[in-house]
Amino acid sequence: MLPPTVYLQAVQEPKFTGRTNADLLGWALEMREALRLANSDKKALREWAGQLSEQR
Repeated sequence: MLPPTVYLQAVQEPKFTGRTNADLLGWALEMREALRLANSDKKALREWAGQLSEQR
């Protein structure tokens, strides 16, 4: 049994293309969201693995 495909997809790293400090702030917020998405996938995988081990 494999984890759901959605949990195996890479989270895209936002590219910085700005020139100002305000652009840098926007990029930092995008990076934080990308990290949250990656961590939520890992959490879902841990929960999935825990359910499998409980079934055994």
